[in-house]
Amino acid sequence: MGTWGTGISSNDTFGDVYDQFFELYNEGAEPDEITKSLITKNQETIQIPEDSNNFWFALAKAQWECNELDPKLLERVRTIVHTGADLEVWRELGASEIDIKKRKAALVKFLGKLESNRSKARSRKKVEIHVPVFEKGDCLTFELKDGCFGGALVLEAIGGKGYAQNLIATLRLNQSTRPTPREIASADVLVANFAIHQEKPWIMWFFDGTYKPGVEVLEVVGNLPIAQDFEADSQFGYVGGWKHWMIDPVNQQFDHERTHSAPKKRVKAESFIKKKWKFW
Repeated sequence: MGTWGTGISSNDTFGDVYDQFFELYNEGAEPDEITKSLITKNQETIQIPEDSNNFWFALAKAQWECNELDPKLLERVRTIVHTGADLEVWRELGASEIDIKKRKAALVKFLGKLESNRSKARSRKKVEIHVPVFEKGDCLTFELKDGCFGGALVLEAIGGKGYAQNLIATLRLNQSTRPTPREIASADVLVANFAIHQEKPWIMWFFDGTYKPGVEVLEVVGNLPIAQDFEADSQFGYVGGWKHWMIDPVNQQFDHERTHSAPKKRVKAESFIKKKWKFW
């Protein structure tokens, strides 16, 4: 149990359960459905003495805010408070008598709130779904510091609550004209050996919230059918600034190659594209 205070909500277990409850509530689920789901999913937590009480406290607080406090759950909380069961857990964990006293006061106040009538149920908040900056298969181009054009290929686009993301392969392109989809498909993925990079293919996840149109001038020049789906995981790494992690590395790699050898590894962009596409 991660605890930072004697307050009812001052621990990780309470925070996690309470947040999970209202995430589902804001999506439209009913309190009784949410309760059943959380109890099922948190059986391991419920079996741990130092976490169990905080689980029930969070569930009771959330139900109360929805004007749906189950009488059986209220009675469970009463029993925990009146028998001193929660305080005994704190003693076993080595809490000081001062903290025990503060915790007892917090428990009494919390129970009093649960036993009071709430004027109205908590309103559901609209869940904001973020849309990726680019679509899967988008062919991107951008201007390099020498005035030529670089390119990138969007391998995946995933939207979601809180943020959206694009998996993007930066390409080994530096040409005087904007690349066409055919040229992007025929290009190599940028493999970096500048600085500390050891022949690393430059493929990574970019978040929508860090994209700044006035700083990263990325132009879509077409779209290609990507052959596979990618899950949002840490395999390729997550980054923030788009210019810093997409455009600047192309400049750095070609600068590096003026005095050093180019990487030997090659990764073809076409390996990510459906083979039955009209280019082939």
